[in-house]
Formats: sequence, C-alpha cells, structure tokens
Amino acid sequence: MENVVLVGGYGTWRTDEFAVAAVSEDSKLPRRTALEAGNDWSKNPDPVIGDWGFDRPGFPKGLYIHGVTMLDGHFPAKPLPNPIIYDNDEYADVLDDDVLCAMASLGKLTLAVQIITPIDPKGVFKQSWQDSAFWHYDRCARSGMSLERIPEPLIGSTGARPDPNSPGANAYVDLILAWHAKHPDRPLLVAMGGQSATLASAYQRNPAIADKVIVFYVSANAYNGQLAWASEIVCQNMRVVHAFHYWWPEVGSPNQLQALPKNDSEDWNDVSGEWAVLANLKNVLGRPSLPFMDDPYKDKFNCGGFLERLKRNHQYNGGHHHKGSGDDAYSDGNIFVAWQPAMYRKALLRTVRGGQVIDHEYHLDWLDRRAIHAASYPFISNPDAYRQDGSRTPRPAAAAPAHPLQFVSFPAVTFHDDLWGPVVERNRTVTIPHMLKLSTLVLGALPRMIGFPPLLAAATQKLFFWRTR
Repeated sequence: MENVVLVGGYGTWRTDEFAVAAVSEDSKLPRRTALEAGNDWSKNPDPVIGDWGFDRPGFPKGLYIHGVTMLDGHFPAKPLPNPIIYDNDEYADVLDDDVLCAMASLGKLTLAVQIITPIDPKGVFKQSWQDSAFWHYDRCARSGMSLERIPEPLIGSTGARPDPNSPGANAYVDLILAWHAKHPDRPLLVAMGGQSATLASAYQRNPAIADKVIVFYVSANAYNGQLAWASEIVCQNMRVVHAFHYWWPEVGSPNQLQALPKNDSEDWNDVSGEWAVLANLKNVLGRPSLPFMDDPYKDKFNCGGFLERLKRNHQYNGGHHHKGSGDDAYSDGNIFVAWQPAMYRKALLRTVRGGQVIDHEYHLDWLDRRAIHAASYPFISNPDAYRQDGSRTPRPAAAAPAHPLQFVSFPAVTFHDDLWGPVVERNRTVTIPHMLKLSTLVLGALPRMIGFPPLLAAATQKLFFWRTR
C-alpha cells in the first residue's frame, strides 16, 4: 500500500510528522465493502431521508444523520436522546471533555462512560495521560457538578496490543448491547479523540457491537489512527463521522476566537469578553473558587481548569500551527454535530483506513465556527452546570434510618442460618485446628532448618511445642 502524505492546515503543517500509511502494510484484516461491514451508510430505505445527507425537511440545516439528528427546535429544550461514550488518550490537551461534562451536569445529554486510552501512536503507555482523566474528574467533583451524571473514568487499553478484557473494552460491549436492546433505532455515540485501541478491542471481544454505534473520530487518517490495527477495525467495521486538520483553524490572538469563548484582548494572559464571564462564575455562585474553571496550572498534563487551558491554548496546541498561535477548536469535538448539524455544511463519503467514512473536508469558516460556539458556550457558561445535580434545586438530604443504628461488638455476632452457620462451625472445629497443627510442625522444625546444633534444636523444639499446647 502506498504511503500518502497528508498536507493541510493553512500551509503550516510539518508534513514529515504526518506521512502515514493509508492502511498498514502488515494488516491481516479482511478487506470488506461498505455493504458487507457495519459501516454501511445506506441501510435506511427511505430515499427522501436516507442514512445521512443535508438539509432534510423538518430537521435543522446542516448534516443530517439518521437516528441521531433531532427534529428542528427540539434541542436544547429536549436532551440529546443518544448516550455518548467519550474516549480520549489524554484529557489535558483539549476542551471538548469539559463541554460534554457541563452538558451532562445540566442534563442536556447522557454521558454513559468516560474512557481513558493512555497510549501514544506507538502504543506506549503514558502515566501522565492516564492521570489527566482523573484530575479532570476531580475538578468536576470539586465544582458542584452532578456526579450522578458524570461517570468516573474507566481505563481502556494501555499497550500496543488488543486488550479485550480491559475495563473500558468491557464497558463498550455491555453499554452498546444493553442500549441497543432497548433502543434499536438510536445508536450509541462514541467521541474518539485518541488511539481507538479500546473500541477496537471491544469489537474483538464481541463483533456484534459494530453496527450499533456511530463513531465521531478526529484524525483517524493521521495522529489518532497511527495504531493502524485499531483504526482499521473501527473505520472498516463501524459507521464513522470523521474530521481532520481542517478542524483546527489557526488564530494569532484570543480576540480572533470564534468557536472557543472569545476574549476582547490580543493578550493570551488577559481576561475579558467571554473569558471574563467564565472567570466571574465563582462570584455568581458565591464561592471563593470554581476548580472546573480556575484550577491553577501545575504541569502540561495537569494544566488546570477550562479557563487556564484557554490561556495556554497557544502553548499546547499539539504543534498544529506556528509558535504563539492557537487553535480555535474543540480539537476532538466533532461529536458536537450530533446536536448542532450546522457545523457540517459539506461532507463526502471517503475511504479512510480502508473503510467508507463521512468526512468533513474543508476549512472551517466563520459560519461553522459560530455554530460550534453556539453548541458549547451556552452550556460551559451556565452557572447551573456547577450547582449540585446541575439544577437550581439542591440535592435533598438523606432521610434518617427508620431504626437508629447501634454498634455491636464482634464477639456478639453469631450466625444461625443454614448457609453460614455450618461454614463457621466447620472452620472452628476442623479447618483452623488443622492449619494450627501444620503451622506448629513447620515452626517447630525451624531451629533445625536454620542450622541450630542438634541438642539446641531439640530443646528449642520441645520448648516451642510446650508453649503452644
């Protein structure tokens, strides 16, 4: 298979870093057509609607995806009905995980599980990447967000090889199949922002998940797809909505931001405009701090809250652009199109990693970027996202038990049932005496084993047995 050099951005990509094989040379995966695999985009027989398209009657302008796109005017009055699995390699270099958690806290979407797949394109485990997911979750917990709606991260694949038994892979299989059994018309959605090893491992565990999900995947044909066995499984067997380097517009100063919250200043360290609104949330809530927004910078992989990372956008944008420039993007957040179809105004079916994917293949203009802003800023800036349970109503206090609990000493606990009673009695009369006898013989022989003179060993052994009777 020929290598293809992916050149893009605004003429600023370092192409030597992104020269990748379209499909790996050593892949043993069977080549399938779209109609043979789970990534068939032509299952819906209605020719007026179809599985995907643009500007469908009764739906918002933009990309329509059957079973996902809500009727015009339904969102945000009604929450997105499809659950989301968020899977990324680290939680510090992007801001889309923050938006999803804010929306989940508000009840605008269901975040089924968060998965951390902390490996680089060579499959090398990164402890700091794994830690970043739990630092992020901790910030949510300390900010009054609803932990009933924001699940604690699960660890997925931590190496280059498939791992069908990881907690993340198990969660994929269980959640996808359980949801499909109840809602076959609404596929579960996956937001993929790193190597797709955990999802591909889940497919190897149970291939039946393939046609029951839609994967929103950024950079499958470059950085996030370089673990080729995994990205090939996903792109060849599942329906994928894809975006590449066009997704990361370059800005030279924060007052040029349109997708991300906008600052009125040219200084990345200044706080004005919408940044000032975010900074003021703690005052609106009557708190000394809001960790989700203003946790201080510690290091590159625990780089603080949402606002702190906005300030450092020009420093840690993955090398996408010139030094000092930043991304105007939720870099792994093309899943926002699920509730904001206007983000995609053009797309095409294109072969990526051997499978047919819906690909966003043009530079984001101001209309697209403002659509992204409309899909994110109202939720991240809503004070209710940081009130307990994501609402104005505090969580009710736990009811006192009907019968007050009293301490019972250990010797007073007895069993009188048919299961544990006989087990406890057998342990007391048979198992424990037998183990004591064995340990006495072993310990009694210890002086001889460690080299005591025979007479001294015999005397010590007799003394030991006399003391243990």
